[in-house]
Amino acid sequence: MDPEQAIAAAMKSLGIPYARLLYTGKSDEFATYQIIACQEQEHGDDECQVENWLYRVDVFCRGSPVVLIRKVKAALRANGFVGVYVDPEVYEEDTHYYHVPVEARYYMEV
Repeated sequence: MDPEQAIAAAMKSLGIPYARLLYTGKSDEFATYQIIACQEQEHGDDECQVENWLYRVDVFCRGSPVVLIRKVKAALRANGFVGVYVDPEVYEEDTHYYHVPVEARYYMEV
């Protein structure tokens, strides 16, 4: 599975609306995702053998984000992501959403 298939499967399994970079709906819970970086990880015979993809999933909800964060972490791990890391939570006063970024890595042999 490539990283795009893996992130799409993880997002779909959450059971909430999601979009790449920008969600324009009105749901009380939703997520967005984006590619943060891709680095060549391992080399052999002067060729890249493994790519290290870093994705960020941004979780938005009106209430406590704890249950949703756990779902996101489990979905990412179930689809091959590792090094799942939760960044600091913020409350967005203009939209009244709690916003929690979650980062995860996906290693792909090339």
